Amino acid sequence: MDDYVPIPFTLLKLPQKSIDVVLRRMCIEALVELSFTSKAAMQQTKHLGIKTERFIIAINSNEILIDVSGCRDFRFYTFECSTPSHHTVQKPIRVHVGFRGERWETPFFGVRQFLNHLMEIFHQTKLDSLHISTADPECSNELKGMEFGWLSMMSMTSDNNSSQDEDALRQFSGKTDSICLNRNPFSIEPSKQMQMILTRNMNVVSTKCDLNDVFVTNARSFTAFLKIEDVNIFLKHWMHRSDRKLKSAWFDLDAFRWDVEDVLEPLFKGIAYHVAPADREFIVHLPKKLSGCGDYRVIGGYDVRRNDGMTATIIVADRANVFLKMFFWI
Repeated sequence: MDDYVPIPFTLLKLPQKSIDVVLRRMCIEALVELSFTSKAAMQQTKHLGIKTERFIIAINSNEILIDVSGCRDFRFYTFECSTPSHHTVQKPIRVHVGFRGERWETPFFGVRQFLNHLMEIFHQTKLDSLHISTADPECSNELKGMEFGWLSMMSMTSDNNSSQDEDALRQFSGKTDSICLNRNPFSIEPSKQMQMILTRNMNVVSTKCDLNDVFVTNARSFTAFLKIEDVNIFLKHWMHRSDRKLKSAWFDLDAFRWDVEDVLEPLFKGIAYHVAPADREFIVHLPKKLSGCGDYRVIGGYDVRRNDGMTATIIVADRANVFLKMFFWI
């Protein structure tokens, strides 16, 4: 950074209370920079006990973004930080601090070393989210073995990168209990390959898939893009099941084909349902990735009951498109 004034090395020779006072007045990016200067500086930064609200990494064709808080991010570029295993000299990582637009370089760290360093000083044991828009084999190799709370692969559109997308999905889907996909990347036996992932014990699944994939999805909550006729079949299938793991299912319908008033007849064709009182309310706890806040207030809706006493409450939401929200409860 051109206007950055280095912290005097004598800072770390002050009494501990004085060090704490100075460090706690520093902005987050200055603390991160200080932590790279020496092992002692790293330990002092870690000693502050700072815990981030979230720890997210995103990979696209131009850069890697590391978000270690709710308001600032650190950017460094793949062509600068790629570190093939046969290289003995690691390239520096260029970091961009989001709000202030300042730039500086870390010591000679690779992607994994950089992440491990940040996770240690911010007292994190795993990443909250990994978002991939363009799979990068070298970055995937750097992140091998890391666990993620949420895996998102939402912009996989190039057939040229299909094998890389497949490898990334296989690698990272086993390290998370929640995935979000915008397409099936597998080119050979796509349904079989995808179902091998969807049958794992999952918390949240959001994907564009067909009805057969939905049937085998083993998740507490899922979001899918289906035709209204397929949602009707799914609901009939649910009525004859006995599992109680599924807590919510959200279906995105075609905005150009359906208005709210046109949904009910095909949705409930051959299904007995009841209109819930308009003032009935109950709270369900959903993953924040679905509800935004964890607790979701369900008001009114349409009830379908199965023989074991479970009830599916369906909310027809009219937003930019028609969206069906199903909640399963006793």
